Amino acid sequence: MNSRANILARVRSALQTPIDEPIVKPLLAHNPFLPLPDEPLEVCFAEKLQKNGGDFFFCESLEDFLGMLKKWLAYRKIGVLFAEDAYLQALLQVASIEYEMNDVLWEQAEVGVILAEMLVAETGSIMISSKRASGRKWVTFPPIQIVVAFTSQIAPTLADALQMYHTKYADNFPSMLSVITAPSQTADIERTLVMGAHGAKELVVFLIEESVES
Repeated sequence: MNSRANILARVRSALQTPIDEPIVKPLLAHNPFLPLPDEPLEVCFAEKLQKNGGDFFFCESLEDFLGMLKKWLAYRKIGVLFAEDAYLQALLQVASIEYEMNDVLWEQAEVGVILAEMLVAETGSIMISSKRASGRKWVTFPPIQIVVAFTSQIAPTLADALQMYHTKYADNFPSMLSVITAPSQTADIERTLVMGAHGAKELVVFLIEESVES
């Protein structure tokens, strides 16, 4: 008997053998996360993000953001960013920050900047979807991912964020939602920790104290 047949035989045998206590079904309505502390949502988000291994910068305005980004790029000796979002491209042009948008070269990008669609305070997560200008791209590339977000985009819980998506895209829900909670890491192979196996090695969030419409 080969391995597959052996496993199937064991499954059939297990299904035919009654157990003393039935398996309790999980309570899907139960929120497994701890309640949010009595702090501003941006503080809760920042603490969770940093605990998960991400870097966080708080900016009081768009001007503050552009200045901090320019200093960060100089400190990391990064010459060119990859950016496909038209809004971010306009901001980068104002600050005279060079960027690239060549579709042929995007898989080779070392640093990219994207605009978050939503942030989740209870998990420190960033949410993006296929509704963005670049669609499904930039989810796994590049190794260093810069995320730009606004305080108006923070949802208290993941359930709240999903409800906001359903409200916004009631008639045309995105084909993909991506929840980015930390830099990519895995220890699936020989229990050796590998960074960047399924996404960015570094996750950097710039949170701006300003509404997204301004």
